[in-house]
Amino acid sequence: MWQVHAGRASEQRQQRAPHPRDALQKLPAERSGATSCDRLRTPGEGVRIGEALALPVTGADLDAGLLSVSPAKSRCERILPLHPSTVEALAGYARLRDRKHPAARTFFVSIRGTALCYGPVLQAFRQACAGAGLDGPGARPRIHDLRHAFAVTTLLQWYRSGEDIAAQMPALSGYLGHVSPEGTYWYISAVPELMQLAAARLAREEDRDE
Repeated sequence: MWQVHAGRASEQRQQRAPHPRDALQKLPAERSGATSCDRLRTPGEGVRIGEALALPVTGADLDAGLLSVSPAKSRCERILPLHPSTVEALAGYARLRDRKHPAARTFFVSIRGTALCYGPVLQAFRQACAGAGLDGPGARPRIHDLRHAFAVTTLLQWYRSGEDIAAQMPALSGYLGHVSPEGTYWYISAVPELMQLAAARLAREEDRDE
């Protein structure tokens, strides 16, 4: 049962709900060189920031619309489909990078052509949040919240369309690069809207069994 998995995972992780998806969607669509890696973290991708920064030049097959993500916390390489809008943005970035830094070894580079570091990305992300009006009181958005938003949006779509969550969860877990589905179940316990949908579905199933 998902309740058991969610309960176990929630004991192991900090109970901080992902930043509201509606707020994150206010982030500007166009990015500077540093924040172009955030395009990989829109719904449809969901990679970790470390995976994006380590992406080699050959890691993005933009003609096929695929991303090859090297292992981070998981053991296996992941081949992820990219949204057309992400492909378009990355293709534009790649053309600019190739003109300025033809010998670059990583897909995302600094102004010197070296591998992009986390610090400048974080600074650019915070500037983007400020520009979208997300720097007010309360919890400040984190880069990792974009990955959370992808997972939560996927689960919400599955619940609303009547998908078998238990059957689908291994696919989402593998897509996110989780070692096991147990880590992915945490999202259900962390988001009130998902908890409500899960509880409502459980109640309907119990009514049918009576």
